[in-house]
Amino acid sequence: MFIIASAAYAMSIFIDIFSYHLKFNIHDNINVRYLFSLINIFQFSARAFVLIFIPIMAYYTETLKDINMVWKITLYAHILVVFVLLPLYSNKFSYFFSKKIITILNIVFGRSKQINYAIPEEIEMEDSVINKNVKFSKILFFLFSYTSGFLFSFSMYIFFFFYFAK
Repeated sequence: MFIIASAAYAMSIFIDIFSYHLKFNIHDNINVRYLFSLINIFQFSARAFVLIFIPIMAYYTETLKDINMVWKITLYAHILVVFVLLPLYSNKFSYFFSKKIITILNIVFGRSKQINYAIPEEIEMEDSVINKNVKFSKILFFLFSYTSGFLFSFSMYIFFFFYFAK
């Protein structure tokens, strides 16, 4: 049962992260609202995996009071998160999986218009000053995103709450 908890947590993180890949990979100015609603449905499905994870963790901490099992689940969950996120480093996987997810959601919810998928072209900046500002803003954006994600993980994800529940 602890493997199920770890896998559910990893799938939740994968879906949350992959939803940003979906937003990036789909370039369709006609169907923007519809596509974002599909992506939000996909992202919301991550909560279903959290709803599997939480009762299992609660069972181990409140009924069995086995802190070693809580640490095992935590360790396995983080290892699985790394493994399930590795394919997202491949653009081919990201584009292929994006198309499959939108196709499946279209089958479930119906769609009449064609959706355009386009690989974004790189924008080359001629002016080095503009290029430096863009690089600095990207670094600043990354640091802000990393910091907010780090703080979010301590406040929302409940591993530490289960540890203190012993």
